[in-house]
Parts: sequence; structure tokens; C-alpha cells
Amino acid sequence: MSPIDLGTGLDVKWIQDAPPSYLPPPILKSAHERTERANVLIVTGLTLACTAMALFDLFLAALGS
Repeated sequence: MSPIDLGTGLDVKWIQDAPPSYLPPPILKSAHERTERANVLIVTGLTLACTAMALFDLFLAALGS
């Protein structure tokens, strides 16, 4: 291997850390977004509860109770 020749004319510059030029919008949710999120959570919870009850019912049916 040959040593690195520093006189090759490479122009090396350091990149300065700068604050991001794009800032995300503030997290202010409207009443509509909060209501929609609450509805999604309610529907998800009810879906999981119904699924659990259906599986429990199948389990009881398999036991013959």
C-alpha cells in the first residue's frame, strides 16, 4: 500500500450542525380529531371484547357445558 498523498487537491470541508429548517406543526388536535380517536378506541375495545366472548363460548361448547 502506498501512503495517502495529501497534495491531490481534495477540498475537504466540515459540515456545521444547524437546526432543522422544517419544524413539524404543533400538536393541537381539534375536537373532531379527538372525537374520532375516541370512537376508534371504543370500537376497537368492543371488537376485542366480542372476540374474547366468542372464543370463551366456543371453549364452553367444546367442554359440553
